[in-house]
Amino acid sequence: MEETNEIAVDAEIRDPKAVLDALDRAKKEAKAFRMEKEELASQLESTSSKLESLKSGLIGQKAAAKLNSLGLANAERILKYVDLAKVELDEDFNLTNFDEQVDTIKADFPELFDPKLRVAGLADTAEKKVNVQMSASELQARAILSR
Repeated sequence: MEETNEIAVDAEIRDPKAVLDALDRAKKEAKAFRMEKEELASQLESTSSKLESLKSGLIGQKAAAKLNSLGLANAERILKYVDLAKVELDEDFNLTNFDEQVDTIKADFPELFDPKLRVAGLADTAEKKVNVQMSASELQARAILSR
């Protein structure tokens, strides 16, 4: 039995043309498979990069919406302080690792999140913007007196 399982090295090739044709077919098939593999790899790469781009855009939108829901009028300015690379989406498309960063920002900038501090912060500024309607006589007197 051992003799039948061994490959005969000294075997005579009866039809060398058929062997060469089979070799050429195998080379063509291997080249076709290699080309298909390279194309599939490039498709996978482009799809992965597109997916990452969409994912980062979705994370940015959800983060801005969440900051807006916390009462921030200009959430885009606050997003500069959030490391969105650490924020992920879970299976339900909810943000993970975002609340911890927002808590840090709340500790650093409490006036942004507390409406009392936002209003009070403007109350003691040097520039008081009082919108009072003046009559024509008052406007003329102000212009003459240069106030």
